Amino acid sequence: MALYRGALALSNAGATPVDSCREFRLLVLFPCETTQSLRGELVRSSLDDADNHYTALSYTWGDPSNPGVIVLNDGYEMSITRNLEAALREFRSRTESFRLWVDAICINQADDDEKGRHVAMMRSFYVSASSTWVWLGTSDTSSDSAMDIVQSFLSEDFTDDDFWLIKRESWGNMDDLLRRSWWTRICVIQEVLSSKRVHVWCGSKRMDFECFVKLKQKSLDLGVQVTRRQPFAHILNNWTRYRNDVGNGGAPLLQWMATTQNFKIDAPL
Repeated sequence: MALYRGALALSNAGATPVDSCREFRLLVLFPCETTQSLRGELVRSSLDDADNHYTALSYTWGDPSNPGVIVLNDGYEMSITRNLEAALREFRSRTESFRLWVDAICINQADDDEKGRHVAMMRSFYVSASSTWVWLGTSDTSSDSAMDIVQSFLSEDFTDDDFWLIKRESWGNMDDLLRRSWWTRICVIQEVLSSKRVHVWCGSKRMDFECFVKLKQKSLDLGVQVTRRQPFAHILNNWTRYRNDVGNGGAPLLQWMATTQNFKIDAPL
């Protein structure tokens, strides 16, 4: 089954064209048990709708081979990568629907005109979202330990001694988490810096992105190198300044060129 074969005719999924420069689609993800198929529907929305509450997803597309499926309007099957499928399975509720903006599903991947318009609108999708969810991938024992460690940085009782204990006993797990592919994507810079609130998911564990900012700040205060070889380290070091730059229209071009030179480009839209 070819990946995104459904994009050739999104009208089959009940997704009407979005012609306005302010219109876009949202995925309404239906509730169900974790073992059941992913189901949802595509609905039209507008950036001009003041009551438009949705969550934007920031993730890596992942390997396009052996894709999964989400069933959309009228039983229409759309192929999605396994990484995206895992994220949606983790996010969905057992009791209620909720709305997501997901580029691979909400943008018609076979319509070059629509893709061009929506790429130009990309920052607006994250600015307008109620929050952004970062998906680092599925969990394992190592990542669960690392997420618990990062969460601990929000505790008022966290001390320098606690940090050194973690550094001595559990830093390998932390290093593995911070080497996941999401941290190297160039697109995520705009996605998270433009967002009102950002939460990070790894498997079922979820936390505020500010935990990672505090981790980096604590390591700098104690003279410890964290994510030294990771492109995103510089963003974490200057998180507040870069958020302000984006809010005020962006940093100078040369500064962004220097900041992003070691990042990677994910699968193209």
